[in-house]
Amino acid sequence: MREKIRKAQGEDPEVMKEMNNVKVGQDSLFRVSKDGLVVMGNIIYLPDDKVLKSEVLKEAHESKLTIHLESTKMYRDLKESYWWQKMKREIA
Repeated sequence: MREKIRKAQGEDPEVMKEMNNVKVGQDSLFRVSKDGLVVMGNIIYLPDDKVLKSEVLKEAHESKLTIHLESTKMYRDLKESYWWQKMKREIA
């Protein structure tokens, strides 16, 4: 999954803008991890890629380790690992 995310990040203009800000030393909430992912702390920034987001949501929903009785619970679980614009609305 990390490789898919890295590839999608490299194709997203918003992510590339943040990556360039980090490279030139501008203040940013984001950083580039050792394996090349754009992250906020330890949270992976998912680009605006519908297929990738669907894959992450499907994986989270079908996981045997978590039970998602409602969208709010799924959002709380996912926000520990991922972030994207309008995330809560899309999960709901």
